[in-house]
Amino acid sequence: MKRVHLWLTLAVVMTVACEDPTGPAEEPSGAPQVGTPSFTVVITPFDQTLILFEPNCAGEQLEVHFRQQLVVHQTVDADGRLHIHSVINDRGTSAVGLTSGVTYHQVGATTQTVNITEPFPATVTRFNALNLISDGSGPNLLIQQLFHITINANGVETVFINVSAIVCQ
Repeated sequence: MKRVHLWLTLAVVMTVACEDPTGPAEEPSGAPQVGTPSFTVVITPFDQTLILFEPNCAGEQLEVHFRQQLVVHQTVDADGRLHIHSVINDRGTSAVGLTSGVTYHQVGATTQTVNITEPFPATVTRFNALNLISDGSGPNLLIQQLFHITINANGVETVFINVSAIVCQ
């Protein structure tokens, strides 16, 4: 099986969790319009199992069973600005080291906020705190990522932040 670095794969899985093939129970049609009522969509659960190699902390392949919930809230304010807030939170994600047998449980969440006035200005902020906490017999893997971009009314990027930290405790 192909080895994939755990922290990168986890970031991708958390990013695409909203691409659940079953989709929400009710999807709004067309672009949101001023005066459109706010709505919230909950997609639960997102289930997927992957075998991932984590070289920094566990030093072995982990079988990770992702069980996530996605909550998205969208509204259009009186000035026509679109606001979207989403949270991907844990609903029982666990992992086990395929060599050591060490078990891990996830704590943390991914949040994303998008504010946009078509076509600009716009801001996007995503924070991911994905922590795999061992059952006590192995180290904990703590992953934190922050992404932010601001585009002004002229379509010029004025702020760009993309930082991450991976800590083994």
